[in-house]
Amino acid sequence: MPERRPVDFRLDADRLDLDWYGRENPDLVDPNADSGSLFRHHLEFGAREGRRPNDGFSPEWYLERYPKVRTAITEGRLAGAFHDYLLRIGQDVRRRAGPATAIVAATLTGADPLLVATLLRLAERAPGWEFWLVAPPGSLPPDPAAANLRFVATVEELPAIDLRIGIGGGATPSGASVDLPSLLETLGPACSERSADALDRVLEHLRERLIAECPVIPAGRRDSGPVHVDVGRVAGLRVSTRQAGGHAATASAVLEAAGRVIAEIPPSADGTATVVDIDGSCALWITLSLGLAVDFAPAPPPVAALDVILTALPGSDIAAWRRSIEAAAMLCPHAGLLLAAPPPGLDPPAGAVVLPTRAAALAAADRPALLVPAGVALFPQAAGRALEMIIAGTDVAVVGSAMRHSDRHLAIRSAGSLAGDRDHARRWARASVTVLSAGARRLRAQVPDAAAPLRDVANAALGAVDASAWPKRLKVRPELAPDWLRLDCRPDGAVLGRLRLRGPRFAEAGRIVIHGSTADALAEPCQVQAVVLRRGARDLPIAGITLPASGGFAWPINLPAGLRSTDTLLITPLDRWMTAQDTVDPRPVLFRLQSVRYRPDGEISPRAASRER
Repeated sequence: MPERRPVDFRLDADRLDLDWYGRENPDLVDPNADSGSLFRHHLEFGAREGRRPNDGFSPEWYLERYPKVRTAITEGRLAGAFHDYLLRIGQDVRRRAGPATAIVAATLTGADPLLVATLLRLAERAPGWEFWLVAPPGSLPPDPAAANLRFVATVEELPAIDLRIGIGGGATPSGASVDLPSLLETLGPACSERSADALDRVLEHLRERLIAECPVIPAGRRDSGPVHVDVGRVAGLRVSTRQAGGHAATASAVLEAAGRVIAEIPPSADGTATVVDIDGSCALWITLSLGLAVDFAPAPPPVAALDVILTALPGSDIAAWRRSIEAAAMLCPHAGLLLAAPPPGLDPPAGAVVLPTRAAALAAADRPALLVPAGVALFPQAAGRALEMIIAGTDVAVVGSAMRHSDRHLAIRSAGSLAGDRDHARRWARASVTVLSAGARRLRAQVPDAAAPLRDVANAALGAVDASAWPKRLKVRPELAPDWLRLDCRPDGAVLGRLRLRGPRFAEAGRIVIHGSTADALAEPCQVQAVVLRRGARDLPIAGITLPASGGFAWPINLPAGLRSTDTLLITPLDRWMTAQDTVDPRPVLFRLQSVRYRPDGEISPRAASRER
């Protein structure tokens, strides 16, 4: 059984750990390099490349939490995220070094001021934990400095808490709890001095109590971060999603273990729980979109079995079949794989059963089944979700698929948004997954067109179809496709829009002018910048603009000399941004692209004067 990773305090985030830096970056530094070489490498290259200076600091998370730092880095005012972190410490401004590993809470109402001061010092000694303090108006402590302190007025405002700390004030909320006065008395007179060593002893006791009481830490998250699981007590996780902060309902979550995706959770309006088989993994990482919160609870993994029947769709090719087969293989041992009339040239995987027709596949076994169109990739937790539906009494259910983009961002199209959009409605309807109980499967095998009551499961998904899987008519005539500027939206909320610079004229210095509109796209103004991505070279910021919340704009961008036709112009927001609700496109968008005009420097020939995209 793998060892459970400790719930860290992250006390070493304030220093550049050169030994750790050398071990973690063997491809960048000479193994025999001295400490001075390692320090210079991090200062000149590593910081700008986002390389971690120690095990306690997370540059990627830091830039997501403090987005203005990214602007300062691109403008050359900072060497990297860790540079800003150290500058803030010198200014006596504490910032978080990484996501919280545990969440604790206490009530300050009526508490002894000395105990409140002790609790605040504990927070300073444990920057890797997040302390939520219930402090009604008038009970706030003077000048709390720790960056990991959060204050709310009532107990009802607390998020999912791992450990409650009683300090003699108001009633401690129910759940795992520790009485701080009793703990200080138990640990001896030395703890009454509140020295650093004594506080560390208290924190170590709290950590041991936390691990003993909580099989999953933290119990809930509002941002991306680690999840620690006691595999001796937990075989599966029940993950419930909910909206937080009033942002658009396009948020999704991805749960990983050792770099392997074990669950993809699309947005859900009703907060439906998803059961995930963690497969013995004790250290997980969940990546959340902006505006999404999750709650964790132990749950048994699904033990029943079902069949996955892959069926052909008009125009589905071998690549679409292979995507579905690869995803279905992740459901073992909870699912068997049946291929109904696969295309010639497809090599079936070991253990798969090949049958000539869909009816033959339906009649091949007497157990529940998922009827999946080729091209839909099932989520790793799809078997458990389908079995829950069947256990709840569902006989036949049609579950629409999500849209998966190049960076795993997931988007759900609701049934109401399909009205008047025949092409998209057909595309999404064909990608639906049908859940069949054993009885419904037998009926479908005997009478393929038998009328059965269908249950459309709204705001849910068992699988996803790639965003690039356009119908053939749109591949032949791309002008029929929607003209929204397509964006890659990472689950952590970072958004990138790409415009490919094509042709020899774009490889010269000159100017491009982007015309667009943010009508029905942005809910509030958004600052964006244009960056040139070059292979084998550093990214080059070249321009910026503030997009209006709703309206047209023209953005002139002066191109630098030395561009190549293979370069990519990247348009990325500088801060968190919010899209308008109920947009036609299921993905977040920044603006509607109308045209891109190019004007070269020097004499303008009629042929090169205006190139439209």
